[in-house]
Amino acid sequence: MPMFAKVTDEPQEIELKFKLPSPSLGEFKQAVLPKTSAPVTMRETYFMGPELQPACKNGYKNMPHYLRLRETNKGSFLTLKKRSLDGVVEYETKIDAPAMMVSILHTLGYGTDESDVVRLNKQRTKCNVSFEGHQIEVVFDTFTEPAHMKDMGEFTEIELKSAVPSYQEGMIVLKRFLRAQGITEIDVYPPYVELAINGQCAEQVQHLDLR
Repeated sequence: MPMFAKVTDEPQEIELKFKLPSPSLGEFKQAVLPKTSAPVTMRETYFMGPELQPACKNGYKNMPHYLRLRETNKGSFLTLKKRSLDGVVEYETKIDAPAMMVSILHTLGYGTDESDVVRLNKQRTKCNVSFEGHQIEVVFDTFTEPAHMKDMGEFTEIELKSAVPSYQEGMIVLKRFLRAQGITEIDVYPPYVELAINGQCAEQVQHLDLR
């Protein structure tokens, strides 16, 4: 009998991270406002090390995989994300002793040097919305650190929490949800860790027409 249980199905994360112009953002927030939670402050630390280093292309640092420790007043969580053309796989577990986890990661060679650590501080408001039998989490994020992300203003994320047969079908649901809110186009942004380590990201922003 094996000592450790094997994870047979990789848990997929299906989400869109984007920004909206002020009028559209205001209308969207108003639509979900009664369902939003109180703002939560999140302190996030990304650890680089063996097998987890950015790949640089044309001056832009891309993070196909990343390891994150998130600390909030509601608990701490360790997350590993693996990105590919077929979607994003996310492993996440709650951590009772974040300081001890940092010591473990340092011992394994992650974040041992300050250059291998990325820190983000943000405030998040979220809500859960039902749509066509699916559960969708909507979050609004603003940053206090790093400074250049604070200057970027508010980000919106929508994540499908219901099971679907594939990543592609999940994205179709999210796009349909946005169209139902009257949103016909968005600017999709790369992961926050990439926004943090790259001063400029204009070429990585994807304009998405939902019509």
